[in-house]
Amino acid sequence: MSIDHLGRIRSFLSTLPDTIDAFLVVTGDPWGSEYLPDHWALRAHLTGFTGSAGTLLLRRAAPHVLWTDSRYTLAASERCRALGLVFHEQRRALPRELPEEVEGLAVGFDPETLSEAEVRRLEAALEEVDARLVALPDALRSGWTEDRPAEVAAPLFRIDPPEASTLRLARLRDTMEEGESTLVGPEEAAWFTHLRAFDVACNTTPHLRLWVPKKGEALLLTDPSRLAAPLVDELSREGIRVGTLADIPRGALLADPERLPASLWRDLARAGFTLCETPSPVPLWMSVKCGEEIRRTKLALLEDARAQIEWMAKLEERLAAGERLTEWDAAQMLVAERAKAEAYLCESFDPIVAFGPNAALPHYETAPETAAPLEGNGLLLVDSGAHSRLGTTDTTRMFAVGTPSAEALAASTRVLQGMLALARARFPEGTPGVSLDAIARAPLWAAGLDFGHGTGHGIGFAQSVHEGPLRISPRCPEPLPVNATLSDEPGYYEAGRFGIRWENTLRVVPDPEHEGFLAFETLTRLPLAREAFDASLLTDEEIRQIDGFHARVREELLALLLSERGRAWLLRETRPLGKERS
Repeated sequence: MSIDHLGRIRSFLSTLPDTIDAFLVVTGDPWGSEYLPDHWALRAHLTGFTGSAGTLLLRRAAPHVLWTDSRYTLAASERCRALGLVFHEQRRALPRELPEEVEGLAVGFDPETLSEAEVRRLEAALEEVDARLVALPDALRSGWTEDRPAEVAAPLFRIDPPEASTLRLARLRDTMEEGESTLVGPEEAAWFTHLRAFDVACNTTPHLRLWVPKKGEALLLTDPSRLAAPLVDELSREGIRVGTLADIPRGALLADPERLPASLWRDLARAGFTLCETPSPVPLWMSVKCGEEIRRTKLALLEDARAQIEWMAKLEERLAAGERLTEWDAAQMLVAERAKAEAYLCESFDPIVAFGPNAALPHYETAPETAAPLEGNGLLLVDSGAHSRLGTTDTTRMFAVGTPSAEALAASTRVLQGMLALARARFPEGTPGVSLDAIARAPLWAAGLDFGHGTGHGIGFAQSVHEGPLRISPRCPEPLPVNATLSDEPGYYEAGRFGIRWENTLRVVPDPEHEGFLAFETLTRLPLAREAFDASLLTDEEIRQIDGFHARVREELLALLLSERGRAWLLRETRPLGKERS
């Protein structure tokens, strides 16, 4: 059934006060969710554009405007053409993009969808063009009533704590003065309490907050019905009880305006709290994994490699038998294989299974109605991962279907060389992610090629697969500490032809050979499919690196219960390249 998106836009605008000239629809919710819950996905509801990033400006007296980044240029521009919207590829932060479109206008927004810090930046930017930002509390609740999905508050459960909650809370209290307390958001609250839930697809971070005083019990701010009685008792023994904002005594409250929604921030101020603006130290603490988290993450990646080997071997067998399978079929097979693991919780993002030209879209959405058949000759890109009670995984591999072109294999090899180069990098302590980003790009740059996304992102522990603040990116000034876990995923995308990305998970470790230097340990255990790159283009050093990686992978995976089919695939793909070259 065709949806009248323009009718939806007109209906929403009709609910706004006459004094409002425009309305800003951002990709946000009160929880700062990594993946936007359907309940808050107003932009998708109004326009049909479902990308994970994008900002919509609705104007009464001019065409509406949609911004998104280069990952979604094709999909967003097509939607804009269909609806008569203006499309802009976003190249700068929103406070620099928005002003030229709203000069002199009163721009409404829902304060539940932007952080307090984001609102302040937008207010300052609009003031320069004689525009003003107007908070419209509950704008989404009153303006989006038809077909709005329900908000999910799933039952809470706990993963086996890798580190005691009391130790983590004590660390936070050590940063406070007498009489102070702090309020942290969902990701930090989950880290302190080890609580998880399925409030959002592909993410186990529950929608809750945690209040922590200098002394006394911490308060878990959530609906008590979400916790079973034994879990309440367990938390109570660790000094955490369930409460509400009304239970928090008024006084000095440390809070991070970057991490609290503007609605809550202003409610707290009106309620009599003295808000002390303090950047939260917790995200960086979360980035540095404790020893038990590292141990479990290795097990999670080993189990994930087992599942992907069994999946790939089965996929090859079915294709060789002449079955007509699509990207969607392959994705469903992969999810089913991964879900067999006892510790499995959910996918860490919807699998990206993209063949040939579809892989040229970095965040291609594999869907049943548009899935391409896996036939002919080309490269298959598979970017996928899972949350389990052992940790979070994210791996990208290239696979050959038929005989890929020499050009595609050459590009794949350059990207692989970039991934390998970063993995063997040595760098001084205190080196930021921005300084390492170029290492992975160098093999592509040598051929006059590049890619538009960052090289790596932080990876959470049984939580967000994209974890800040650490990244390997042109926009990451933070130094990389020991025991941070990050992705290593350079890419290359030839529009309309093919796309390449290889990805492993790295851990920052002390360099065993040079005091004061750091290095990387590769945690991923999935082999590199040999037919998806051209080994003749690799250097001797790269051959030795791959053979060493494959020797470790083969030894560890052969100890698992692989099927005969999976074992054969593993042995075939991990044969030493060096012997063949000699």
